[in-house]
Amino acid sequence: MIRDGDRIGNTPGWEWHRDRLRRHLSSEAMEGISEEEIDAHFEGMPPRYWSRISESELTWGLQTAHRFLTGLAATESGETPVAMDWRHFPRQDITKFLVCTWDRQGLLSKLAGYISALRLSVVRAEVYTRADHIVLDVFWLCDGTRRHIGDPEQLRQLAFLLEGGLREPPRFASTWAMDSHKFLPAKNSKRTKVTFNNADSQQHTIVTVEASERLGLMRDMLEVFYEHRLNICEALIDTVDDVARDVFFVTNENKGPILDPQRLASLEAAMIKALDHPG
Repeated sequence: MIRDGDRIGNTPGWEWHRDRLRRHLSSEAMEGISEEEIDAHFEGMPPRYWSRISESELTWGLQTAHRFLTGLAATESGETPVAMDWRHFPRQDITKFLVCTWDRQGLLSKLAGYISALRLSVVRAEVYTRADHIVLDVFWLCDGTRRHIGDPEQLRQLAFLLEGGLREPPRFASTWAMDSHKFLPAKNSKRTKVTFNNADSQQHTIVTVEASERLGLMRDMLEVFYEHRLNICEALIDTVDDVARDVFFVTNENKGPILDPQRLASLEAAMIKALDHPG
């Protein structure tokens, strides 16, 4: 884990990496994207983003954010657009699904519900919010055979459900799909374990959840955070031998860590109830 205070020499590691990327950014790849947009990205993305991002992923994120802003300028109905894109990595058996839109409560929970409705699995996820409240969320997805998603129709359906779920009012299909996994029988074999870490970050509470992997697990986790009015700044998803070990960097309504023991205890109890006894 990269902690908030990690440094390379006398320079914070994330700043060193961010500045290096800025110097090497290809003007050809950024054709049509203004310097103002690029500056907003470099100035507004959080430190943890810069400690992990590669040059190709940075370009992908900038291009997707540009499509979101272009769609926003063209929208006359008052609805907020969402820009989505995906890339396949067959050697890693994953497909990366990238989402860019305005930050809003429940966004991750909805997306996780649609992913489970299509019988897809989340291998990993990273969520980032820019200073101007634009979010870039990327999900590492695989199909039921643990391979990358070879059927493009599944990805188009996922995009359709998410776009419909963010409408006001949301499409019926999106509303139904979000909780469809709850109609399936539960197959839990490992009791849920929740731990909290307020030592390794001054800005976040790091919540680690271990539970039996199942369809809709991430949706149920995220719904608990949403019901407790917590903001997820980043999620690191990992599943080994059908056991999910997921790490969330969360903040309270005031963008600070959760220090109240009673609130942490309530969150733990709600998470265990939701994951061990879904439905």
